[in-house]
Amino acid sequence: MKVPALQNRPTLTRWVTEYWEAFQILGSSRTAHQGGIGPIPLSEIVAYMDVVYLRDIDERLTFVTMIQSLDNVYVKHINDKAAKRAKAERAKHRQTRK
Repeated sequence: MKVPALQNRPTLTRWVTEYWEAFQILGSSRTAHQGGIGPIPLSEIVAYMDVVYLRDIDERLTFVTMIQSLDNVYVKHINDKAAKRAKAERAKHRQTRK
């Protein structure tokens, strides 16, 4: 069976893959709270760059920008979903109390 989403999935270039892999690793360092998730702390991004020996200042600035850009989209997506889920739960709770 062919799945259209898999048939048309994008292929990532090497440099994009490196950012994606870093983003996946760094994602475990974010905080979670009742309303969703928080951003990846800058200190964790800096620590990652140190671990992988990313030393060039321009590359470091680009790396921070890329990771934070990915993270902003991801955090918004997850927190929007959490807010919708919470709203639906509140509505369901109100309906059961009537």
